[in-house]
Amino acid sequence: MRGWDGDSDPGYLLPRAHRGEVLSRHLLCALQARPYGLLKPTALGKIPGRFQLHQEALPHLPVPPLQQTLDRYLLALQPIISEEELNHTQELVAEFRKPGGVGERLQKGLERRAKKMENWLSDWWLKTAYLEYRLPVVVHSSPGVVLPKQDFLDRQGQLRFAARLIEGILDFKAMIDNETLPVEYMGGKPLCMNQYYQILSSCRIPGPKRDSIVNYAKGKKQSRHITVVHNFQFFELDVYNSDGSPLTTDQLFIQLEKIWNTSLQTNKEPIGILTTNHRNSWAKAYNNLLKVLYFGSLFWTENFIIAEDGSCGLVYEHAPSEGPPIVALLDHIVEYTMYGHACATYESASLRMFRLGRTDTIRSTSVESLQFVQSMDSPDKSDQEKAELLRRATQAHREYADMAIRGNAIDRHLLGLKLQAIEDLVSMPELFMDTAYAVAMHFNLSTSQQNVTIELWQGEKEVLKSEQIQPR
Repeated sequence: MRGWDGDSDPGYLLPRAHRGEVLSRHLLCALQARPYGLLKPTALGKIPGRFQLHQEALPHLPVPPLQQTLDRYLLALQPIISEEELNHTQELVAEFRKPGGVGERLQKGLERRAKKMENWLSDWWLKTAYLEYRLPVVVHSSPGVVLPKQDFLDRQGQLRFAARLIEGILDFKAMIDNETLPVEYMGGKPLCMNQYYQILSSCRIPGPKRDSIVNYAKGKKQSRHITVVHNFQFFELDVYNSDGSPLTTDQLFIQLEKIWNTSLQTNKEPIGILTTNHRNSWAKAYNNLLKVLYFGSLFWTENFIIAEDGSCGLVYEHAPSEGPPIVALLDHIVEYTMYGHACATYESASLRMFRLGRTDTIRSTSVESLQFVQSMDSPDKSDQEKAELLRRATQAHREYADMAIRGNAIDRHLLGLKLQAIEDLVSMPELFMDTAYAVAMHFNLSTSQQNVTIELWQGEKEVLKSEQIQPR
């Protein structure tokens, strides 16, 4: 049994650590007995304008200094390419950074864009990282979250659990609609909350080259229903009473029981499997389906799932989070032991301290991390020397991570310069055609992690196939 609205990526904008945990934590609380006197979010008064005031107080994402990014780019390349390749790239960087050269022109274009937009990166990132991604979003892009397994005695137990879960979602949606969702903080600084106001009632529409996002919560007519799937059949369930109040658990249970019984009496083709196809193929099929009056049964892939055996969880569009430095170094040791070289490593840094902030990359592979990893395989290094190299490696990681969350990492800046060149219709700078740039953006290790305080686990597909991860 599945739920919420649309062939959608309902959480497509949320950083994974927050989206997965915060919504799941709220749902788990809703599924437990509420203490007497605890106010439900729907009982809280609406605070109009609170969200907008909070957002306007957040700083804009900065455009990092060009020379700083180029210096750090060369530093990031040192442990992952040969000396000959590095010398060649240094020549390209020297040409790119010349006063009055192409680099400065693109940098000024980015700075003009930053002055005109709330966030110079967010729209580009949404399109290039997500909407233009053509492989099926299921497995290839969308992570899955598994919630604690339930012990259903019978079908009524499953349906009642589903009803309580829906009630929890409606409570969470009420906090979003009423602008009473608590502001989150990191290191004492408030974070951008925009992503929460994009989930639920959002729909990802397939396109031939790029998908699009529609948010029905922003229209004049608010969405009042969810979609429930059982036995390959899709049902529209209105979850609000005529006075606007949400259905109670008992009311939802009755409706779910009707859906269960009705689904067994129908015999429609389960064409919803098309939504798991390559995005271009699904876009073509979607446009053909629009020409007919009835779609049959569609297969929604971003949803909550409650199985008869008590398994439950959700699937949603991928968006990254960050992980601790010691674990990252262990990953590097394994990589070096298996393949004999260091590699580009992706670890996500949240940019939510900035308005409409998304993520940047913590490049945990550094000169310091390589020195430490090599020392672990060296009989000539004492334990004291290895400990000192470990300290330097973790310190380098922390410094880069801190730099990244403050908007000064290199990856999104380099991407912005590249996209600015495309937008300005200038020839692509050689810097971005360089083999070293391809190596730097080919992440053999993706070590983003989700830190949670509730009982759940999350999984997703590897970024690269095993045959793509070979010694250089």
